[in-house]
Amino acid sequence: MCAALSWSTSPPTRFRSLTRLIDWAKASTGGADFEARFLATGTAAADERNLRSGLLSVIGAANADEEINFYQHFIALHLYGLEAGGVLRTEVVNRLQELIAANEDGQDILLFDRLCRIAREGSGKATKWTRASLLA
Repeated sequence: MCAALSWSTSPPTRFRSLTRLIDWAKASTGGADFEARFLATGTAAADERNLRSGLLSVIGAANADEEINFYQHFIALHLYGLEAGGVLRTEVVNRLQELIAANEDGQDILLFDRLCRIAREGSGKATKWTRASLLA
């Protein structure tokens, strides 16, 4: 989804803006109430306005009620620590290291990077993996 939009803000700002859209949708009484936040007299900042307008074509909502319905059921997760050098990433690599029979030349990091690539490639197709497919 992010690749379809041109982003002018940093990832933390985009995530914060997305979280605000979701929260506003859940707090709104209906599509008109949600839409009022984005009017010239509304409370939405430029980042939230830009994100909303960029996502409208991706969401495919025909009206404000469909748009608010989408956001009310959308969950945005940010997995902190998986970035390069992150604590969670280091923990995963350490666990993978325990699973590799002969960890030579950074095989644990290569395995983690390969698993990340497999997940990235499959995410666009909603791929379901099995043990057999991962081993292949």
